[in-house]
Amino acid sequence: MASAPSYRMTVLAVLPFVLLCGALAHDDICSAKPKDLPLQPMCIYRNPEKKMVDDDPEKIPGATNRRVWELSKANSRFALSFYRTLAEGKSGTGNIFMSPLSISTAFAMTKLGACEDTLEQIMQVGGMADVGSALHSWAVAQRAPLHCAPPQSLFVHHPQTPGQGDNGRTWHFCLSLGWCCALQGLGQLGVCVGDGHLMACEADFPALPKFSAHLIIMSIWVFQFDSIKEKTSDQIHFFFAKLNCRLYRKANKSSELISANRLFGDKSLTFNETYQNISEAMYDAKLLPLNFKQNFEAARITINEWVANKTEKRIQDVLPVGALDSNTILVLVNTIYFKGQWKSKFDKSHVYSSEFFRTPEDACTVSMMYQETKFRYGKFPADGIKVLELPYKGDDISMVLILPSEGHNLSAVEHDLTLEKILHWLGGMKVDKTVTVQIPRFRIEDSFSLKAKLQKMGLTDLFDPMRARLPGIVEGLQDEIFISDAYHKAFLEVNEEGSEAAASTAIVATGRSINWNREVFTANRPFLLLIREVSLNTIIFMGRVADPCP
Repeated sequence: MASAPSYRMTVLAVLPFVLLCGALAHDDICSAKPKDLPLQPMCIYRNPEKKMVDDDPEKIPGATNRRVWELSKANSRFALSFYRTLAEGKSGTGNIFMSPLSISTAFAMTKLGACEDTLEQIMQVGGMADVGSALHSWAVAQRAPLHCAPPQSLFVHHPQTPGQGDNGRTWHFCLSLGWCCALQGLGQLGVCVGDGHLMACEADFPALPKFSAHLIIMSIWVFQFDSIKEKTSDQIHFFFAKLNCRLYRKANKSSELISANRLFGDKSLTFNETYQNISEAMYDAKLLPLNFKQNFEAARITINEWVANKTEKRIQDVLPVGALDSNTILVLVNTIYFKGQWKSKFDKSHVYSSEFFRTPEDACTVSMMYQETKFRYGKFPADGIKVLELPYKGDDISMVLILPSEGHNLSAVEHDLTLEKILHWLGGMKVDKTVTVQIPRFRIEDSFSLKAKLQKMGLTDLFDPMRARLPGIVEGLQDEIFISDAYHKAFLEVNEEGSEAAASTAIVATGRSINWNREVFTANRPFLLLIREVSLNTIIFMGRVADPCP
């Protein structure tokens, strides 16, 4: 008997043009609460593990939802993990540029229809599994009175009573302070003395001892905090929408940061209504029917034209010839476009020809931009790097440049790159330090398939026709859909003010001198760059400039 056909689905995490110098359709999403927009995807992921995390609540920006903060951190962790995987497979002398946020958004929309191991792998590889799954020691401590020290450990056990559903769960909170608190459903509360180990407390307790009142406050709050985690998987999309509100709906319009999403589906199929509704409500991703079965080449051209229009014509032909065929059922696209002007522009008269060393033995001539201004700057000898932050107008978005010190190799910095290190460097930079800055003008473009990189990171089932589980996308197709490939393309241009650099830029007179008593940041060798949203530290773009030579 012939086996059932497999249908292909393509994910595009399209990185638009970024010129250095999205609005969502549903205005109410930015002020909505989870209860206002009930989300019920076909499958929900439950993280079996909880971690005790020592967080500093003061690091969370004001009026920021904790889940949005956690999601931003998850995206940044994914960014660095994916970058390391990408860099391992590329020559050290080649440029890299990408938008990890674009990739994350595209796969979050894919997650809407995923189940079983496919769903778990998307959550784990994308870092979304940790959103809402951590139990924060500071959260317990801040609700307890001053005489009650924060616990060293917190264990949670919630056995399911057969046939009773969520309301029949008994929640046990065991603190190393020696108390065990239990909550039955949402009503009864009990406190009993324990030895710090998990113990079975009865659901019906006698009168509570007065001296345990502060522990009741702690246990109630922790339960409420943790209960959100049970819904975190389906609410990931809500928190993505909230993150998008923070990133793309800023009152300050001095920089353009625009995101666009779209679903292109085969018109002969019926797509799951819930999948369509959540995609449109959370990501403003409307479904456009195309005829893949009879004319997949015309569909490819239509999609490429849509991407080009959303990226100011900077991204062309993101879907290569052969990317689609008659088995394609859906192409999911995310684009991000950024155009910003430096807060402190580089004077065109301060541009001069200089050497850029791709390797110690291989140099080329570039147009080097120069200015001497106060910036956030730091030197980290233990890591062998210098870090400089160049803000854009509005101060909400900035470029962070990471330059290996003389004698240090960029590949070693890349190999050990983690979010913790990035945060350490950003936190250790001096504010308003006068720095002599010299960076090249450059224009780089990068394009690659995401498939092999994500498979290496553990996202394997999604691309396997036999193992992929995407039953929540198309009505009547439970096990026949898989992701055939995912494509990413990015473009970055840096010049003195954000416009295309002119060939007639003046060369600085040879008599101009540099004040060597100031800190000097001369990017005349390969360096890393991040473009981030400052308050949330969301990495929007990331790359390596190893060959800026024209």
